[in-house]
Amino acid sequence: MASDNAERRPLSQRLETGYWLLLTILLGLPIITPLLRWSAVPCTHDGHLHYHRVAAMAHAWENGIYLTRWLPDLAFGYGYPFFVYREAAPLYAILLPFLAGLPLPAASNLFYAVTILLCGVFMFLWVRDLFGPRAALVSAVAYMAAPYVLVDALIRGNSPESLALPLFPLILWAGRRWVLFGSARYFVVGALGLALLSFGHNISTFIFAPTLAVYLGALACGRQTTDDRPRSERLAVVCRRGSVVKNQKRRTGCPMRRFLSPPFS
Repeated sequence: MASDNAERRPLSQRLETGYWLLLTILLGLPIITPLLRWSAVPCTHDGHLHYHRVAAMAHAWENGIYLTRWLPDLAFGYGYPFFVYREAAPLYAILLPFLAGLPLPAASNLFYAVTILLCGVFMFLWVRDLFGPRAALVSAVAYMAAPYVLVDALIRGNSPESLALPLFPLILWAGRRWVLFGSARYFVVGALGLALLSFGHNISTFIFAPTLAVYLGALACGRQTTDDRPRSERLAVVCRRGSVVKNQKRRTGCPMRRFLSPPFS
């Protein structure tokens, strides 16, 4: 009977999480109604530029150039080295549904609609761990309806920032769970989220990375532990973690998994 209860508890927790996430998405649907169009896009500041860039990327894709730094059809046919200095991930997120058969306006609207909804989903996951599901639901809806989120999608047409905004709470959620619970899975999720942030909007990476480091360091220092070392010394252990991981490949006999768990666990 005890084993049955242990098996049911994770299932019930997953069902409860699914219920709250579904409610979050349903509450977010009215917010994305301007994007529920098949053949038209909102008139935004930069949307037409991204629209033309995706069309040029599709032309390059048809010619077998899948990852390109140069778009020969732009700049009045002179060509434009756009991806030498700008991130490609947001435009590929629009390009792939377009290549799969969606009209380009629908693919563009789908991208912005999904990023807004993911803002709510990932904000819910992070705040739920801190204050519970009801507070998380309020935070998720508030984040989806935040003026900056909607201005980026519906007025500015800023696809790089629209991709970056849902990644912030995702990385904070995964990083917190890695520090507190020592799970390598959350380390991987956070690392992949930070990598996608770099490929999506590198300016946000420069701004967000120091904040993330301070947040994780504060969590590590404030964590319940039997370690009697001063907090400043424990924080130094966190800072040295990165260099230890880099040098691990040169060593033998010590598994990498040990260094994917947070210090003083």
